[in-house]
Amino acid sequence: MPRSTVSHGFVARGWNSQTCTPVQAFTVAGWLGVGYTTLIHHMRDVLSLISHAHADSLLKVKPKQIRAQLIGREANENVISVDAHWTGRPVDLEVGDVVLLPPSTVFEGKCLDLVKQNAEGTILRGAAPGEDGRVAGSDWSTFLRVSKRAYHGLNLFRHREDPDYVRN
Repeated sequence: MPRSTVSHGFVARGWNSQTCTPVQAFTVAGWLGVGYTTLIHHMRDVLSLISHAHADSLLKVKPKQIRAQLIGREANENVISVDAHWTGRPVDLEVGDVVLLPPSTVFEGKCLDLVKQNAEGTILRGAAPGEDGRVAGSDWSTFLRVSKRAYHGLNLFRHREDPDYVRN
């Protein structure tokens, strides 16, 4: 992950990477497609974007705690926080993963189920493999793709709809 890309993830959202909160680092890690602790170690050891002391304080907060904070309950499934600054690639989920969206986000797609929608945000779950998911705010939009959990095979087929797939 180049320094410019990591820095852009924070700057575009109006956040300072040197003083970022755990939720901010978690959000940028999701946008980059890497793990929370991976991003923190990379920012500290390779890019020198954060101090060792700040990295240690971020690492004390576990991803499980952040996921619970974001969706308001304990979560064993993967949680991806998507905002109006998600650019450059679609959101990739596995069946069962949860995506947190800003309030008033509209969505469509057979591969998604609505979990909760209120003034705090919209929570969707990847329900079935597919590439037809779309979300949009007033001035942004992105695609969502869902694959089978722990899919192994050609990437070309990762998000292909499966007529035999049984939705939970």
